[in-house]
Amino acid sequence: ASAIKQEVAQDIAEFSENASQVLSKRVGGKANMWCELNKAVVRATAALGPPRELMTALDPAALCFYDVQKHPGVRGCVALTIDDAPCHVPENENCMLSEVRELLAEFEAKATFFLCTDFVPGHEKDLLSLLRDGHEVANHCGAD
Repeated sequence: ASAIKQEVAQDIAEFSENASQVLSKRVGGKANMWCELNKAVVRATAALGPPRELMTALDPAALCFYDVQKHPGVRGCVALTIDDAPCHVPENENCMLSEVRELLAEFEAKATFFLCTDFVPGHEKDLLSLLRDGHEVANHCGAD
């Protein structure tokens, strides 16, 4: 575990250096900067090894999956998450949230909707309906 922590610390240092270089360039404006920073994060994280092993090394109490041997009740279950919800379009008639809700209901599936707070206005009633249906909502961020 100590060797993994040292490797993680080294990779984080390299990531910080790469991020500083990306931030100092600012090529193509703010949007490109965030895109390049995101790519650097993904590359640095992927270089650390398999995600499950990484999470265990960073925080032994973290759980990012359920072992079917230890928790047989999770066999066949999938965690469905929907990112950047509810909809980037403020007009309800152009939003597919109702269709997604109907599809989930048809298959008796539940999902977690990660909300972009900038996208919530105008969709409050739909979000309440999702909660009443037993879905979860979580805070993701503002708009990317």
